[in-house]
Amino acid sequence: MRFFFTNLMADIKGLPRPVYILVVGQFMNRFGAFVYPFLTLFLEQRAYSMGKIGGVIAAISFGNFFGPMAGGYLADAATRSSPPWSHPLSA
Repeated sequence: MRFFFTNLMADIKGLPRPVYILVVGQFMNRFGAFVYPFLTLFLEQRAYSMGKIGGVIAAISFGNFFGPMAGGYLADAATRSSPPWSHPLSA
């Protein structure tokens, strides 16, 4: 068992730097999902009704669902009419 963890740590330490950056970014992105329960408690403390709190959470969920679609469409529309060499500049 100790041999397994030793090899695992050696493999993890051998990964390139961009992998660490992606892992940290993914962790921060997933950690943001904890906002919803605390946001509901915060809004409840501020004496908002359950209907208004549900509306806020629904609006956030709506934006999280349709926002990437709209962003992808706009990105495609913007890069379709531009020369290929400018695509890395738009990222």
